[in-house]
Amino acid sequence: MFKQYNITTILFILTTSCFSQNVDSLILASEDLKGKSRSKAYEKIGLKYYQHNFTVKAKEYLSKALELSKEVDDTLGQMNALKGLLRVAYHKEDSVELSQEYAGHLEELSVDSGNKLMQAYVLHHKGRANKEDFELSINRMKRALEIYKEVGVKKSTNIVYRELGEALLDSSPMEAHKYFQKNLEIAEELNLQDDIFLARSNISSALIAMGQYETARKFCERNIQIAKKTNNQDFLAYNYLLIGISFQKEKKLDKAIEYALKGKEICEANNLMDKKQYTYQLLKEIYNERGNISEAFDYFAKEKQIEAVLEKEKTANKLATIKAESELDKREQELIAFKEIKYYENLIKNGLLIFLGIIALFLYQLSVRRRLKVQLQKEELEKLKVEQMLETEERDRLKERLEYKERELASNTMFMLQKNKMLTDLKEKIGTIKVSNDEQLRKKVNNIDRNIEMNMNFDDDWQKFKLHFAEVHPNFFEKLYQESNTLNNNDTRFCAYIRMGLTTKEIAQLMGISAGSVQKARYRLKKKLELEKEVNLIEYISNL
Repeated sequence: MFKQYNITTILFILTTSCFSQNVDSLILASEDLKGKSRSKAYEKIGLKYYQHNFTVKAKEYLSKALELSKEVDDTLGQMNALKGLLRVAYHKEDSVELSQEYAGHLEELSVDSGNKLMQAYVLHHKGRANKEDFELSINRMKRALEIYKEVGVKKSTNIVYRELGEALLDSSPMEAHKYFQKNLEIAEELNLQDDIFLARSNISSALIAMGQYETARKFCERNIQIAKKTNNQDFLAYNYLLIGISFQKEKKLDKAIEYALKGKEICEANNLMDKKQYTYQLLKEIYNERGNISEAFDYFAKEKQIEAVLEKEKTANKLATIKAESELDKREQELIAFKEIKYYENLIKNGLLIFLGIIALFLYQLSVRRRLKVQLQKEELEKLKVEQMLETEERDRLKERLEYKERELASNTMFMLQKNKMLTDLKEKIGTIKVSNDEQLRKKVNNIDRNIEMNMNFDDDWQKFKLHFAEVHPNFFEKLYQESNTLNNNDTRFCAYIRMGLTTKEIAQLMGISAGSVQKARYRLKKKLELEKEVNLIEYISNL
C-alpha cells in the first residue's frame, strides 16, 4: 500500500507540473488582455483549476471573471462565471447553500436575458441539490429536461435522463427504467462508451427493483458478453454482482453466492476498490441470511479494511492537493515578479538615459528586495499555516481512528456474545432431544453437537478480542501485570471484560461459565490484586 501511495503521489506531482506550465502561459497571456477578453481568459483559467481539483485557485479566477464581466456589462460573461462558481461550490466545496446562492443570481440573469440553456442549467442544479422536497426536485429536473430537448443539447439531456432514473429507482422503478432506456439510446447515439455501460447497468438495477429477476439476469448476461468483448472489468464485475443480488432477492442464496464470488474474483484481480467494498458487503449479507455467521464476519472485516484503505487514500490525496495549491501560489507570484522584471527591462531598452536607467535599476533592485522579503515572510507564514492545519488533521484522524476502533471493539464483542448465546442455546436444545435406538439418528445428533463444540472456540474469540482491545487500550495489560505478577490468562481476560463494562451475564457467556462462577472469579481476582474490602474492583480496573 505504501508503494502504491508513492506511485500515486509521483503521478500527481508530474501531472501538476505539466498543468502548471500550461496555466502559467494562460495567466501571462491574460495580463495583456482587456475587458471581455480578459474576463473570458480568467474564466478559462478558473475552469482549468476546477478540472484539476484546485478549488481555491478556481474560485479566485472565476470570481475575477465575474467582477470584470460586471464592470464591462457582459451578461453572458457573468452567467458563465456564476455557472463556474456554482460548480465549484456544489462539487468541490460540498456547499449546497452557497451553490443555491449562485444559482439564484444565475436564474435572474438567465430569465432577464432569455437564455434558455442557462435556465435549464439552473433548474437542473436546483432539482439535483434539493434533498428536502423530493417531488419539487423531480419536477425541476423534468422541466430542465424539456428545455434541454427543446434547444437540442443532447449531452445534458443524456445526463438528466440518467439522474432522473437514479432519483426514481427506489420509489418508482418502472418510471426509472423508462428514463434509463432513454439514457441508453442517447449514449449509443453519441457513442459515449462509459455512459453506455452505466446505462445498461442501471437498466438491470431497475429490472431487479421491479421484481423482474429473470429478465434482469438475461439483460446482465448480455452486458457480460459486452464487457468481455470490450475488456471492461469494472462493468463485468458489477453485472455479476447484479445477478447475485437478483438471486438474493429470490432467496436462492447458493446461486447468489456463486455469482457474487465471480464478481469478487474480478474485483480482487483488478483491484477495483469501490466494487470490492460493495462485493464484500453483498457476500456478508448473503452469508448472514444463510446463517453462515463466520463467513459473514470475515467479509464484514474485509469490508471495513477497504473502508480504511479508501480513507487513507482520500487523506493522502487531500494533502497532495494542499501541497500542490501552495506550489501554484508560489509559481503565480514568480510569474508576477517575472512580468515586472520584463517591464523594467523594456523600459530601459526603449531609450531611457543611462543615468536615469541606473537610478531606475537601483530603485527596482530595492523594490525587488523588499518584495522578496515580504514574499519570504508570507511564504513562511503560509508554510506555518499549512503545518498547523496538517497537525490538526492528524490529531482529528487519530481521534477518528480511536473512535472507529472503539466502535469496532464494541461491535465485535456484541457479535461474540450473540454467537456464543446462539450456539449455547442450540447445544442445550440438542441436549434435550431424546435419541431413540436408531443408531444413524444418534450419529447425526452427535455430529451436530461436535460441530457446535468446534464453533464454540472461546480461545479464538478471546484472541481476536484481545487484538482489538489492545488497540483501544494499548497499556492496559502492562499496567495490570505491574499490579500483580500472579495473574493467569483467565484473570487478564476477566479484567479486560470488566474494563469494557460488560455485565456478569455477558462475561459468563463470553467465558463459557455460570454467573455464579463470575462472582467467585471477582472474589479471587480481588485477593490476587491484594485489594481492601472497601475498594470497588470495577472502579479500580477502570482507572488502570
